[in-house]
Amino acid sequence: MSMTTSPPSNSPRPRRRKRKDQACEPCRKAKTRCDHTVPACLRCQRKGAIVNCVYLPMHPNRGNSFEFSISEVSHRDEDATNHYIPPQTSEFIGRNGLPPSRKVVGFFGPTSFSAPFLENNKDFVSDVDDRGESILSPVSMNAPFTFPVISTGQQAAQISSGIKILSQLPDQATCELLVSRYTVKYIEYAFHKPTILYCMKSLWNTFGQSLRHPRKPEKLRDMVNLLNKNSSTDFPESEDGKAWLSSLSGTNYRWEILGILFCVLGQQAVMMKDKEQESFFETQSGRRKQRLLFTADMHECAEGCLQICSKMDIGNILMLSLLWKTNTLESEVIGDMTFKLWRRQGDKVNLATALGLHHCPIGSDTEVTTSLEIKRRIFSAIFVNDKTLSIFTGRPPGLSHRYNSCPFPLDLDDEILLADKNILQEAASKLDENGWNNEGSVYSCSRIRASMMYSSVIDEILEISLGTANQFSEARILELRKRNEEIQEQLPPWLRLSSATPTNLSATTHWIQTALKFNCLQCTFILEQVFVKKVNGDRQPLLDVSRQLLALTVSMWTSKDRFLEYYSDYDWVIMCYGIPSAGVICTELIKEMENLTVQPVYYLPRSEVIQNLSLLVGFLDWARPTAANHELCGRMQQIMKRTLDKILDPPKININPQTSSAIDVATSSLGVEHMTMDDLDWLDTIDWAKPPFMDLRMEGYNEFS
Repeated sequence: MSMTTSPPSNSPRPRRRKRKDQACEPCRKAKTRCDHTVPACLRCQRKGAIVNCVYLPMHPNRGNSFEFSISEVSHRDEDATNHYIPPQTSEFIGRNGLPPSRKVVGFFGPTSFSAPFLENNKDFVSDVDDRGESILSPVSMNAPFTFPVISTGQQAAQISSGIKILSQLPDQATCELLVSRYTVKYIEYAFHKPTILYCMKSLWNTFGQSLRHPRKPEKLRDMVNLLNKNSSTDFPESEDGKAWLSSLSGTNYRWEILGILFCVLGQQAVMMKDKEQESFFETQSGRRKQRLLFTADMHECAEGCLQICSKMDIGNILMLSLLWKTNTLESEVIGDMTFKLWRRQGDKVNLATALGLHHCPIGSDTEVTTSLEIKRRIFSAIFVNDKTLSIFTGRPPGLSHRYNSCPFPLDLDDEILLADKNILQEAASKLDENGWNNEGSVYSCSRIRASMMYSSVIDEILEISLGTANQFSEARILELRKRNEEIQEQLPPWLRLSSATPTNLSATTHWIQTALKFNCLQCTFILEQVFVKKVNGDRQPLLDVSRQLLALTVSMWTSKDRFLEYYSDYDWVIMCYGIPSAGVICTELIKEMENLTVQPVYYLPRSEVIQNLSLLVGFLDWARPTAANHELCGRMQQIMKRTLDKILDPPKININPQTSSAIDVATSSLGVEHMTMDDLDWLDTIDWAKPPFMDLRMEGYNEFS
């Protein structure tokens, strides 16, 4: 898709009161010359900040009496433009100048401000408002609409942002190509793949004329107004697939679903193999010929959709999925070590609990519906992801099993959720007593369910590991050991990875089996870590599971051709599973090396683990420079190489220091000749995301790279 260029000479430019050309907001704030190109100036185009390029008719501090003209939201008639008020103004501001009331759909628990009234509402006479709706119901409470009173300039800026987002949507051919890749090669956890595919088709079927190139600002403006109107209304519950799809497609399209589609396009671009990139990006123009810049554009547009929704104070399952997918896409671009991503994790957790997804009343026998199953899938995926990030950073999780009563989602095929109510109920009735399918099929939900089982145990382990001393007891650790072993037995046979696993399985099935094996081993790993640290217990089980984790990690590299579609996840696999297990093994090898005259206390096959450690170094080096966590992998590679050097070539005592000063200088820069076991304890802490290792500098180590 060609980038936005200068408008025709007869296209009206944004004007200030004295008829001078208006600068866009980024140029005005930076006090730089703006070329006044609409819908985005060339400076913002070059900086990749098209979504932020907004022409405000006047600085908000200068009052409300002004003329304004924004070409992309205007008609050709200049007089009409100067007095244009967006049609949605009346929807946001009532006759009395205040925002209208809106139902606040949210979860309020037994300690909430309204709990005494809710629990005894039969004793209150005035519990029904003039429209016959309960004013005490936690899901029907009338409160002032939280969308603020917007000035005309702010409304114009919002419309301008919306038009720029739509103008940056790739053309239909590009969207269809990326979505076809998504259809075959992507496992969807954060939402529902058939819904995304349907909504992409609906986008072009419904708005194809408006999105056809060259895109006309007045048509995009009408589309923005429709999206604003739809997103400002409550998202309804749906019992079956027909009602579900109708609520978010066609003329009911919303900013939330458009943002999700931008994330899908960006994810597919970043996951492309090198050969795919060559053919695909030849069809693009401008900065979008580069994979990361194309992905950055899609992320910026998704962020724009998210900001529009945030200003409308939207809270629904679509918004929750958009938060997840925007966060994931950003991690693909900049890595997993930013405060913004960690803050977003908190947003996901808070929105999930505000929607009440964690809560299921005791004894409730709710029938299966499309909305309910998708909600349970997304919440379970967020719960699992919360535990993964907690382990990765060594910080307390945001969600706790103690406050979670959400049932596991049913092990149903994605397509079944779009069937009518009777077919959906029939499919649910055919599952076994634990909610698993009986056909031996592996669905995206199969992994979510299995990972949720492990995460419930991991959450309790994290309480012991990261919590206070009173959380710990040896009996509790032994009980968690037993439960972890039972989970593996409770999984259906087709989800277990073992030596007996058939080799002719699809790459997707094999990937899910491998991912669940990682979950199992990681659960055992952190449990044995706690046991060793808290009671100075037997290290042999920890060493055994570390060997298994390390071997499985390097097998991902040695068998990388089998998982070509999942290369973008490899840096995460290394950091989550390979590095922590390698740290435990390296610590034990160095202990043995410093006590060569003593028989090793624990069994650790030296040849096997050193070979796997060397392969891990190669795996770290193989992570491509465009990988989001490439810099972090590079730092870990240097640490692993230095550790292997110490193990394989320990420093020798120099008889004549004068003849070996060069060697002393080199090794002293590494500090290895003065290393004691206390100095090497960091290898066993596994807090890789914490200082000082986050700030490691590689200067001076180039000679060892």
